[in-house]
Amino acid sequence: MLRELWAPFGFKGHPKLILALTKHRREENHWVVHRFSLADASIVTYDTYLEKALPDGRPLGWWFGIRMAFPSDTYPPPDQVMQRMIRLHRPLQLQVDNSLAAGAIWRNLIMGSKADRLVDLDRLRDLVRQEVKGIRGKKEQGKLSISASKSSGTMWPSGSGMIEA
Repeated sequence: MLRELWAPFGFKGHPKLILALTKHRREENHWVVHRFSLADASIVTYDTYLEKALPDGRPLGWWFGIRMAFPSDTYPPPDQVMQRMIRLHRPLQLQVDNSLAAGAIWRNLIMGSKADRLVDLDRLRDLVRQEVKGIRGKKEQGKLSISASKSSGTMWPSGSGMIEA
């Protein structure tokens, strides 16, 4: 599946960095961001949860899947992978804002900023709400489609038939 997500976007070669926004274990309202640096065999987990939490060993298991998705590459074996957790405390963060704060960290890392760059969660919440409202409106009008500018001839299944990407 990882390889299938990589190719349609036109990426060549293999990823050097993978970011994953995931739920931490099975805890309610506890989200984290895992940063897999494939070249130096490290996993960094960024956590903004207000309470102390147990470490999650599942990301280390994902290393096997990453190596299977890109078998021609020479990623270090799982026993050489270093995993660490960085806790980022945000002032006045509500428990329910944990997913939003984790999303902000994920966005910061994608944009090349530091993970701990402060983001106004109220403003971010409003931006997400507006984006979802716009997407819902397009879906209800039947205008939700993938841009033709990135078209590669790949067909994707959708609820109303097939979408060409």
